[in-house]
Amino acid sequence: MSLHFMPSRATLQLPSTPLTPNPPFQSTNCGPTAQAPGPRGVPKVPRTPPALGFASMAGSWATSEAGDEERGANPRLRALPAGLALSAAAWLVGRVTVALSFGPARSPLSPLVGPWFRWDSINYLAIADHGRTFFLCHGHSTLISRASGTWCGVATWLPGYPALVSLLGHLGAPLATTMNLVSQVSWFLVLFVIWWGWGRQLRFANAALLLVACSVFPGAVYAYAMFPLSLTLALLLGAVLALKRGHLAVMALLLAGANFCYPSAWYATIGIALAAGILGRERSRGEGLRRASWALGGLLSIPLLLLHDQIVFGRFNAFFVLQAQSRDPHLYLPGIPQALVDSLGRPGLHVLVIQAAFSLLLLGGAAVVLVHRRRHRGAFDEDLVVLFLAAAVVLGDVLSASAGTWSRSILLALPALLCLRRLPPWILTVVIVASATITAILSQYFFNNRLI
Repeated sequence: MSLHFMPSRATLQLPSTPLTPNPPFQSTNCGPTAQAPGPRGVPKVPRTPPALGFASMAGSWATSEAGDEERGANPRLRALPAGLALSAAAWLVGRVTVALSFGPARSPLSPLVGPWFRWDSINYLAIADHGRTFFLCHGHSTLISRASGTWCGVATWLPGYPALVSLLGHLGAPLATTMNLVSQVSWFLVLFVIWWGWGRQLRFANAALLLVACSVFPGAVYAYAMFPLSLTLALLLGAVLALKRGHLAVMALLLAGANFCYPSAWYATIGIALAAGILGRERSRGEGLRRASWALGGLLSIPLLLLHDQIVFGRFNAFFVLQAQSRDPHLYLPGIPQALVDSLGRPGLHVLVIQAAFSLLLLGGAAVVLVHRRRHRGAFDEDLVVLFLAAAVVLGDVLSASAGTWSRSILLALPALLCLRRLPPWILTVVIVASATITAILSQYFFNNRLI
């Protein structure tokens, strides 16, 4: 091959390797937006007109990659002290919000445990003190048997949370104080795990707003109260983080621990297993089955519970018998029993319905963001796990007619917020304001002993 330069007629002999012409420009924009090659055969990247609308704007933020986040992140904010400080600040914001209408519970330095001791707390304390019980009622009326019917006892509450309280109680503190500390510290751990696994890669504004949004998520009052919700959520998020890191055995153990604490974790485990199988299937069918199997291994806590109850009570289904007796067959709305309506009254019921609708809106927004990212990437990312976890909790509780679906168990749907972590800060601020308002109003019914 020879090249001729003007005005000289000299010929330059090139090596025998043929020159490869510039590759043709391949654009995903066919039609009038495609532009002709620029000078010297260099293709010119076409400019796509900016998409209009809230969904497109949110989607562009949602699809930002880690590189974009790292450019806006301060390396100092990724250090452990920064994570502890942000988690503590978010924990404090959440506590002030839920106790806004009840001063004695507002201060984190308050030694009072009474404000956080409501409803089922007495049953968990009884289990921590002398274990689960199951017996024929025969007219007995005791402090620790609230179920009405043929059978009585506290076997309808799972043993994980009170077992930890009982173990730590050997350090010398009263059981009620220990139970309160377990709940408060577990909620701090939830926020710290969120920062560690999802927040520290974000810009500072998004990381801080994400933690605050989580601290005032619907049902947050039960995260601070003497209930197993915060401990259960900490174990579930730890399991999701272990799955992200590929530590499948650790994931199974953490899921088993969560399933020993609260029944809604059973549904969350199924959601995690489905998502793990789908994501693993993108590598190979065997990998999908392996990940799903490890996640489902967390459900081994259920047969262990049945075995325990058969040995101790002579009835393997003691938990389910008492659950069936205590369930209200009259539903006002899915997930809202009539007994809860009677306890709250009309104003409280309206706030609870708004909380349920807001929670579903957040779940729907998380799903939209995730589907939008899949369209751009061609595959689901790891956030599918937290979305399936949240959706499974809501669906499972509604189908099982749980009395605390929208007031209590909805807290376990918090991981859906992680799908929204890259949205513009002003959107996260709107979420915080709406969520904090609903949580503050509904929490006063908890302190008034009207929120079951």
